[in-house]
Amino acid sequence: MTLIVGYKINSCPVLFGDVLLSNPKGSGDSISTPAWHTTDEPPTLQIVNMVQKVNVVHEHACFAWAGSYLQARVFATALQAHLKANDLDDKKMLAFLHSFEKADYSDLACIIYTVHDKFLKRYQVNAPEYELDGLMVQTGGTGQGHFIDVISHIYKPPHENDRSEKAVIAPGLSYIASAFGEQIMTGCGVDDGWGGAFELAFFANGKFKKIDDVLYVFWTAEQDEKGEFTLRNYPYLVKTNYFGDTFTVMVNDFGIEKPQTRIYNICPLGKTDQTKHTPDLTFSYLINYILIEKADGKRESCTTIMTRKSAEGLTIERKDGATRLEFSGDFIQELCEAAFGPGIFLKK
Repeated sequence: MTLIVGYKINSCPVLFGDVLLSNPKGSGDSISTPAWHTTDEPPTLQIVNMVQKVNVVHEHACFAWAGSYLQARVFATALQAHLKANDLDDKKMLAFLHSFEKADYSDLACIIYTVHDKFLKRYQVNAPEYELDGLMVQTGGTGQGHFIDVISHIYKPPHENDRSEKAVIAPGLSYIASAFGEQIMTGCGVDDGWGGAFELAFFANGKFKKIDDVLYVFWTAEQDEKGEFTLRNYPYLVKTNYFGDTFTVMVNDFGIEKPQTRIYNICPLGKTDQTKHTPDLTFSYLINYILIEKADGKRESCTTIMTRKSAEGLTIERKDGATRLEFSGDFIQELCEAAFGPGIFLKK
């Protein structure tokens, strides 16, 4: 039970996925995750661990999986051995995939992207490819329905020749921010066993790499009968970093009686890391998620992606263990225009 997605934009491949591992409901409590801290058990399952579902197994190969953890470990070990012993020739990759019996991946969905001689190849097990609003995607896991619903509202095709990093990763980061925000604010996805946190890998400068140094800020916007909005910063801040191959997620939860900082280490398949890593609050990308409550009772949402340079109006201060955010008027104006368009009235 999980979510993995692969897509390509202007021939540039992207893979992203969540981190939850769950079992049918057991006798213990579910663990805390970055997006859902309550340990109350979902009705039908128990969240037991977190692990990376997106794995860069070669400079020119990336593998995402959903489903059985044991089958994924066996498959990933064999894939890494194959890539170490062979090149990325298409015939050899197909022969490798055909070497498995159906029983070996009966409870597994996986997506493999390779770049060989400048050509992108995509392989899948139980994760067929299809077109979604002009975007070629592959999906697997219990979160597929949510992804399809959200991406159909937020996807905007880039310029035909735009292969910039921001253009390539924008659909993935926008969806991740939406899924993160919904789960933090409403618990969406917890009952279906997907979420917790998300990571994204893409191909750039001759190799696959994971997006690093991302700060997520969350907002609510409530519309009154006059059509005016009240914008509020939601008291939850998430920062993600990599320390080696450990995916570290820091949560600043300052909407509770005693504000707290929680740090989670999420490792690749078969690895552990007990080191106390502490991400800082600088960032390469700032992702804003806004949950919009319309006057007619309908809910909408939007995301904006900013670089450090374009987010100069944000100041973050940590003092005595507490985190404080300050936003300039220009920052708020840019955020509102991205969310609502020009000419929308905000209450002071």
